[in-house]
Amino acid sequence: MNEKLSENRAPASNVSDYLDRLQKSKGANRDTDGLGTMAAGPSVIGSVVAINGEGGEELPQFVATRHELKQLAEYWLLERIEHDFDWFVDQTAGSSVWRWSEYINRRLHRLDHVLGAEAMRKEREDAVASFRKRYPKITD
Repeated sequence: MNEKLSENRAPASNVSDYLDRLQKSKGANRDTDGLGTMAAGPSVIGSVVAINGEGGEELPQFVATRHELKQLAEYWLLERIEHDFDWFVDQTAGSSVWRWSEYINRRLHRLDHVLGAEAMRKEREDAVASFRKRYPKITD
């Protein structure tokens, strides 16, 4: 288990401790700042493996190409659409849902800086088309 993740699971003695731990929870992925987990008795609140688990670890040994970054942009844009649609349908969210939403925003923000607005606009169109193809009964 990730040592930083274990530290973040220690019970908070007050709100200040919790906020301090969240601030220090970024680990090896710069987009996870403040998205750490919190212990609530025997339960862990806010655990999202793709964010604060092993799945969220950046791998600097592999540098993505522009083509691959565009594929990532479409992936994260589709995640944004699906996340927002799920929220629209359910009208409820928990701490993990909030963390995922914030993480999606951060990933898209970084991709926008790297690829530029025009490339992101094109990838958004592709993500919307993909969502509509997958769910043809959902209309505007």
